Amino acid sequence: MYTEKTGHVIVESAGANSNAQVTVSTTYGKFIQKSFTKVRNALGRAEGVNMYMEFEPNERVIDAKKIAFVQSEQEMKGANDPVTDQTHTDASGLGIDQYVQYRNPLYSTGEDLEATKGKPSQGDKLEDYKDRPVRKARFNKEDTAQFHVLGRKKAGWGEFGSRYSMDGKFVSKNATFQDTPFVSGGPEGSSAKFETSVVVADGWQTGLYLGSVTWSWDRTNRKFHDQGIQLKSMGTPSEDFFKAADTWNASGTTGGKKNIPLPMSSGTIKQDKANLYADESGISTGKAAAQLEQSAACRIVDAMVILQSTYLHIRVLDGVHKGAEGWVQEADVDSDKMFPKINNTNP
Repeated sequence: MYTEKTGHVIVESAGANSNAQVTVSTTYGKFIQKSFTKVRNALGRAEGVNMYMEFEPNERVIDAKKIAFVQSEQEMKGANDPVTDQTHTDASGLGIDQYVQYRNPLYSTGEDLEATKGKPSQGDKLEDYKDRPVRKARFNKEDTAQFHVLGRKKAGWGEFGSRYSMDGKFVSKNATFQDTPFVSGGPEGSSAKFETSVVVADGWQTGLYLGSVTWSWDRTNRKFHDQGIQLKSMGTPSEDFFKAADTWNASGTTGGKKNIPLPMSSGTIKQDKANLYADESGISTGKAAAQLEQSAACRIVDAMVILQSTYLHIRVLDGVHKGAEGWVQEADVDSDKMFPKINNTNP
């Protein structure tokens, strides 16, 4: 969220039918692009976009008290000129999209209230934002997409969602997300690309990623281009996302506080010649697609009970079968506790 601001902003649709609702389904629900608009400066030059989307959990989300957006970003101020900060990005500008003074990676992180009141900080508050009244649609960088969709303005960048059982019935709420990435003036070579995911932040399924989408904008060859949401992952995000998460987990805030880590969903193969199955039919017939070597690193994408046994869908990260995906028995993987508690914000 590169937010250098200049003057009055005019907003228009970002591409044909951009305000038509776009839905992208994953294993655990669907991303719903509600509004996607260009932002222009006072001179009428496009310099970024305004995105408003929601995530609607489905029946595979059974105990999620809080569902939160989190995203990786890579922004350029010009050709070969990445937007970097002191703590949250690598040299290429790839990082988790969060302010440098915040230690919580989730998009709905609130202000560190204790610190602003001059009291000892207890860490960023993990809270969603409340509505506030809007007397008129002030078409500025923060307000526009939300106002188009909701007819009102939010006090921040999004709200938590949820899906869990209460009194024998499931209650569900969509998570919401608002972002306005832009580079002041929209110079040639400027761009921003994102992988946006959602993760369970509280409940039995804490740490479970529910899918991811990509979206972007750029100015090249003197023309402004934009791309709304497209499916990236049905569950656990891509390795580029986890590269950004690695940087995040190893760093801290500008105030010197250690970041709250994102779940990495990683593991290693416990024994040599562990069977990797391409799909459920391979499991039922006992026909393995490959046999993995001991200590091969993997990313855990999903988990499912198949034929009364728990199997993990993994992405192999190194070794002979690097890049392969498939199912292995849970007993064959030494996991890093795939669902760490990221809802506890205290150090």
